[in-house]
Amino acid sequence: MKMNDGIRRLQGISVAGCQRQVTRLIQARSENSLRWLYAPWACLVFVPFFFLWTALVCTTIVLVSRFGKSYLLDRLPVVWARPICWANLTSVEIVGKDRIVSGQSYVVISNHQSQFDILAVNGYLMMPIRWVMKASLRKVPFLGSASDAMGHVFIDRSQNKKAIASLKEAWSRVSNGVSVHFFAEGTRSPDGRLRPFKKGAFKTALDLDLPILPISITGSFRILPKGSVRPLPGHIQIRVHEPVDVGKYGAQNLDQLMADTHQIIAGGLVE
Repeated sequence: MKMNDGIRRLQGISVAGCQRQVTRLIQARSENSLRWLYAPWACLVFVPFFFLWTALVCTTIVLVSRFGKSYLLDRLPVVWARPICWANLTSVEIVGKDRIVSGQSYVVISNHQSQFDILAVNGYLMMPIRWVMKASLRKVPFLGSASDAMGHVFIDRSQNKKAIASLKEAWSRVSNGVSVHFFAEGTRSPDGRLRPFKKGAFKTALDLDLPILPISITGSFRILPKGSVRPLPGHIQIRVHEPVDVGKYGAQNLDQLMADTHQIIAGGLVE
């Protein structure tokens, strides 16, 4: 009897798994067709606008930074990101924004599905943020110099000591309502699913004794998945969760802090 029940359960899992695989295959083929249909707009409108607008706004950021106008610098990322989302016919929804306390600094931690995550957060979350970025991005024309001027933090993951030094450098930039943002997975998800988190963001929160602000980003993977250069229009949802008080954990419970935050962010992802 038990054996028969086990076989039935395995059959059920197998059928459900096959159904999911077939659904994903159909969706992938459908989206691939849509990308080709959308390609003329992307090539003739979105891509030229993206590069020209990025060059213009990044140049403005560098110039403004030389005059020390920090209140203007924190508004320019919005000026950069929103029109680019509009040009790609992309809307962004913020859920739970009232959980962000004005003037409070956070260690913001989110999942990372697409390059459009950066546009959505910069354009719509409306809080002063310093990003933790790959060191290679410093060499990108316009973007690298503007990120330097904004005070973003570059991390060289290939050299552990330099990475630690860069994180410590970030500490001095997180105060007076300015927050630091980590994509805790370390890179974009190859399939849109949430990956394991790295420790750097959580150690930073514990060292600074700042609350973690978990946010879940959904919808951006469909717009521009990792490895693709052909975007689609779409809708992105950013769900802001209740801040996590790191004081309840302490350094000795780092793994539990990571696990709880991972669970919170996973719970906010919309299928």
